[in-house]
Amino acid sequence: MKFTVKNEFEDCEFRDLKSHKEDLTAKHFSNCVFERCEFFESNFSDSKFSECRFQQCDLSLTTIDGCKWMDVQFEDCKIAGVDFSKSNTFMLEINFLKCLINATNFSDLKLHNTSFKECIVRECDFVNADLSGSDFYQANLAGSLFHNTNLSKVNLLEAKAFAINPLNNILNKAKVSLPEAVTLLEYLGVIIE
Repeated sequence: MKFTVKNEFEDCEFRDLKSHKEDLTAKHFSNCVFERCEFFESNFSDSKFSECRFQQCDLSLTTIDGCKWMDVQFEDCKIAGVDFSKSNTFMLEINFLKCLINATNFSDLKLHNTSFKECIVRECDFVNADLSGSDFYQANLAGSLFHNTNLSKVNLLEAKAFAINPLNNILNKAKVSLPEAVTLLEYLGVIIE
């Protein structure tokens, strides 16, 4: 099914699509499933996704300015160089499972209770984001930036490679595993021997 034929899609399943550098602006997807689709450098600006699921998809360098995400699940997807901070924030609800998320911007977003379970979240930007109640269980957060980030009640159990300064982030009731929890003490000047 070609996206250029119409603007609204409901209860559709898209499999093995290759939409590289396509203009897919102002589309509306409701209760749709995307499996093994490639949207490399495509433009979804001003599109709306509600109750949709992406599985084993590549959304690298996708433009999503003004895009609405309502109850959208990403599973085993590659998401690189995407700026979620330019999304429409009304009713924003996205969750990730076992995804590779690289060089992606989540700054200034309210992402309460968002799941990043078992994801590689490498060199991503969470500056000024509200991630309270979110789940980073078994996530690898190498090179990701947290500054003035609300991490209250966040699950960081078995998360790895994070560098979170407790002096400029809110970590109230966050769950952290050893030995990674020791990295939080380094910012406080504590010497551990």
